Amino acid sequence: MKRPVPSHSVAILDACVLINLMASGRAEEILTGSEYKFGICTVVSSETIYLRAADSNAPPDEVKLDPFMKSKSLTVYGLSGDTEQTLYVDYAADLDDGEAMTLALAFSRGFSMATDDRKARRIFLKEIGDSTRLLSTAQILRAWSKKEGLASGELKKLLLEVSRRGRFSPPSGDPDFSWWSKAVL
Repeated sequence: MKRPVPSHSVAILDACVLINLMASGRAEEILTGSEYKFGICTVVSSETIYLRAADSNAPPDEVKLDPFMKSKSLTVYGLSGDTEQTLYVDYAADLDDGEAMTLALAFSRGFSMATDDRKARRIFLKEIGDSTRLLSTAQILRAWSKKEGLASGELKKLLLEVSRRGRFSPPSGDPDFSWWSKAVL
């Protein structure tokens, strides 16, 4: 019999982190090769996600999440019960719907949360206070690339794709900023 995944090993992604992982071109490997079981909330699953096209003259590429859900590398979580609904409404006063629902689920179910949004990170730390349960794009990519033993050229290509197609680079205050900067030189 398969043991259930402890809630603290589930990391729920906001839309921005999801986009960044998709932009890497290796999302399936990252989602399945991490120490976490990744999920998204229903709001994020219903958003249309686009990445810059490989060809800069082409229109953006729409990301289809169905294959990730079918392979069970990504799970969709909805709100359950009055407590989660109330948390969601409360957080939505200060955050976008995706971040608000993601935070409500992390708070209520003891999940880790992956977001690069400064305000969402600040509210998470204020409400939950456990920085070990707060992840970022750079942190996820660093841990995964180390586990996989990516060569420096392969890592550089991956991070440059995230920067170009996902329009993301970690801010200078991110604990993994120096790692990222060195890797893309």
